[in-house]
Amino acid sequence: MRYSVRRLRRKLPKATIILGCWLKEIDPAALELFREGAKADLVAATLGEAVKLCIEATGVKDQPEATSGQEKSTTVAA
Repeated sequence: MRYSVRRLRRKLPKATIILGCWLKEIDPAALELFREGAKADLVAATLGEAVKLCIEATGVKDQPEATSGQEKSTTVAA
């Protein structure tokens, strides 16, 4: 993990790196040790938690829901 994070940091120095550790049950302290060991910025134990962290990282509080006539679709590739 640490090597992957290091490579990402070289290519994207300003990016926030989230370590995803999808285990059924994991101790929060162990999760934090994984994050520190990999030198990631954030850590998530579930996909929902990772999505929440991504939304929080954008700084957007609440996004109004699109109406049927004004739906927006955005795709961002890293």
